[in-house]
Amino acid sequence: EALAAVVAVSLGKGMPPGGVSRCVSGFSKIEPLFDHTALWKGLSAAAVAQVKEMSSHDLASCVSGFASFPGLQNDLRLWSVLEAAAVPAVMRMSPSSLANCVGGFSKVEHLHGDRALWAAMAEAVVAVNLDHMHPKSLAELVNGFSKVSAVSEERALWK
Repeated sequence: EALAAVVAVSLGKGMPPGGVSRCVSGFSKIEPLFDHTALWKGLSAAAVAQVKEMSSHDLASCVSGFASFPGLQNDLRLWSVLEAAAVPAVMRMSPSSLANCVGGFSKVEHLHGDRALWAAMAEAVVAVNLDHMHPKSLAELVNGFSKVSAVSEERALWK
């Protein structure tokens, strides 16, 4: 409760993009905070306002974190803004950030059929040297892509 109040005050004072993504990433692992809808809505509003200033790592952390909060799964504005920022950024992402994006977007059901999003994700994965990717990131990629119908025919991805 106290932590949620501190974050709410910080959001009002203009928390920097890196701070927003760290809060989203950290809070997404604390299930009791899922009940604080106002906190999550404040974080999502801050992320939407600051997405153009975010690093690719911060963007991937927001995608992964927001996807873990059930109350924002259907927030079309949030996911539209995150998708619009992620598609051009995926080719610059580290393998772990790319895995976070794939894993996060795959949890948002209304994005499963979005061919442009998944084509960009698949292209970035094909371009990454998977031999050096952490096993946890590889697992997240396979798990994420296996949930999405839009990539079932991307042969280069599955090789």
